[in-house]
Amino acid sequence: MHAILAAQPYRRILKTHTPLDGLHWHPESRYLFVARDPRDVFISMMNHQENIDTEIERAMAAEMGKTKIVMDMLAATEEERLRDWLTKGFFEWERDGYPYWSVLHHGETFWKHKDKENILLLHFSQMKEDLNGNMSQIAKFLNIEVNEKFFPSLVKAAGFEAMKKNANNLAPGADFKLWRNNTKFFSSGT
Repeated sequence: MHAILAAQPYRRILKTHTPLDGLHWHPESRYLFVARDPRDVFISMMNHQENIDTEIERAMAAEMGKTKIVMDMLAATEEERLRDWLTKGFFEWERDGYPYWSVLHHGETFWKHKDKENILLLHFSQMKEDLNGNMSQIAKFLNIEVNEKFFPSLVKAAGFEAMKKNANNLAPGADFKLWRNNTKFFSSGT
């Protein structure tokens, strides 16, 4: 992966679910964190579990030497799943998030450094409310000159409906046929 990234002649943008304490800190890099209401995160994860093709997930897990998939670790009812998610950690350093990751720990790692010049904290609901304004804020933070002629089309393309329409190209794992329905990856959550 490092060689692939090093060979890229253009600016690199990496999207990850890794908390800040799991990333190498580079003062010259820019870090964007998009927070989301934890209730929405839980509902979204449950929607993903309903939509995932467990045979494909099992085959992918086997390729990595794993015998269990997330579905094997989930409690029987949503109430039990929510309780586990709120009270058990999947990793030893987390207090919650089972069997995924702790949304609270993740957010906390960025919040601790919110005053650093190279960190921008955003919120998913605010981005949905004012995508244009948030994209302008991101462009400014990344020192990207905005072409006002093309910017409205970029905002439209980054919108929820446009992503749903282009789900076969945008849903993570779509190229592996991970989802039963790629469009359902872009669900409204709560």
